[in-house]
Amino acid sequence: MDMKRNINFKNVLCMAAITLVTGMLGGCEDNSIATPVGKLPNETALDNNFGMLKCDMTTSDLEITMTNTKTPDFAFFYQTVKPVAQDTRITMKIDLDLVDKYNEEHGTEYRKMSTISIEGISNDGAMTIKAGDTMSDTIMVRLNPLGTLHDYSLLPITVELPEESGIRPSRDSNEIYYKIYYKRSTYPWLSPMKADMKKYKMVGFIDGEKVNASIAKEFIMVLYDNETFGPGHYELWETSWYAYLYDIINVNAATLGYANGKVTLNQSANFKKQLSNMSSLSSYGIKRCVTLKAEGTGLGFCNLTDEQITAFVAEVKKLANYRVDGINLMDEGAEYGINGHPAANATSYPKLIKALRESLGKTKLITVTITGDPAGSLASEAAGIRAGEYIDYAWTWVNTKIMNPWEDSSIEKPIAGLDKSQYGGFSTDEYTFDYENDESYPETLREKLYDKGLGKLYIMRNIPFWSDALEATPYHANINAGAAAFYRVEGGHKYEPDINYLHNGKYKDMKGDKNYYEM
Repeated sequence: MDMKRNINFKNVLCMAAITLVTGMLGGCEDNSIATPVGKLPNETALDNNFGMLKCDMTTSDLEITMTNTKTPDFAFFYQTVKPVAQDTRITMKIDLDLVDKYNEEHGTEYRKMSTISIEGISNDGAMTIKAGDTMSDTIMVRLNPLGTLHDYSLLPITVELPEESGIRPSRDSNEIYYKIYYKRSTYPWLSPMKADMKKYKMVGFIDGEKVNASIAKEFIMVLYDNETFGPGHYELWETSWYAYLYDIINVNAATLGYANGKVTLNQSANFKKQLSNMSSLSSYGIKRCVTLKAEGTGLGFCNLTDEQITAFVAEVKKLANYRVDGINLMDEGAEYGINGHPAANATSYPKLIKALRESLGKTKLITVTITGDPAGSLASEAAGIRAGEYIDYAWTWVNTKIMNPWEDSSIEKPIAGLDKSQYGGFSTDEYTFDYENDESYPETLREKLYDKGLGKLYIMRNIPFWSDALEATPYHANINAGAAAFYRVEGGHKYEPDINYLHNGKYKDMKGDKNYYEM
């Protein structure tokens, strides 16, 4: 079979496989299963420092879809009303024995989740609030849908507070309950890909001011055995495998600014709505990141003072603790040197990256988009810092041209301390290409990038903008030594592609005329 002539690429409207219906806490609105409100505090209680466990979800996330081995990470942190006097350790636990207690008190018949369903809690559930602060670090809870066998289960969570801390729960009880609803697959004609079948990561960028970020979940990759059949041979779809196409989504939602003598983290006009739109992506195994840029004040990542770095990192930490999995740094738009600000220097950006990692910890992604100078300062060790040691991934922003910074002829230089496998050398916003000559053809990518040890990362700079139906897109599995097609899915049936593209750059809902993906 001529691989170059027979590969077809289509888009998919994904169906839900497993749904979690959860009640959210604190800043996530009080939608958890009811617990006693308690009495008003007396004068002694007024001296206490009250606190509450908070999560990274919103009220719009009452239905969180999980499928196969794609499991969402639920981020939790504890927040107090007043700063704590000393470092305070708080422990969160899952106690399945409380299900029986709840059923007896409320006359319900919820089942216990199987222990297989609880994949783990990071750091054994321990959270620490530093002295003088009101917010703990973040811990992650992961559930495994393959172990959830009951239609309705209950997940009880308890919080242990040290008596000497003076912290008291804002509820009368430290027991919190989540209702779990399990729904079986609606399209059994596809099988889930195993972890080693998708051997590269798809990274996408979305303009959150124009497009609802939840559109990222509408794409799946279908991998089939090219020796058995090619696109169009639908009778053998039951031998196919699928995975959600995107692994990381970056949304433009905040910028570094400067006002009244202070550095600021400025939110976009519909910032909260963007975060809400992003939140459901974690249920599909898609990491949700916010792209940070400058905004033309003359101040950017490469000319911050140490004091400004400290202030900016504190603002970014608040953002990262609130429903996102990480940040993407894009050194763009600063216009260094204007409005009395200094020129770019070699130490500011590495210091910022190091400070962000120390503040955000290892559970949050930190990625860097290379846009050219002055980000080129990351190529050398500065102030004793090798920036690549503190980031997860970096990638080029040069459109539709293969970049290998480790080659002498490259216009980009490798980030100091960054391993080749963490670098993505191809970005594009083009969805069509010349099979014979275009560098985006996967055989060329494999020869020039992946076979030379660079990261198996593919960067889509602007989704979902395209001018025609997805007939030829570089999203396919030649990289996996197979082939793939992308199809729209409704009710478990396959359809020919129907993009319903709107020329103003907004998407129609694929199930009707509602402009679901407009902002």
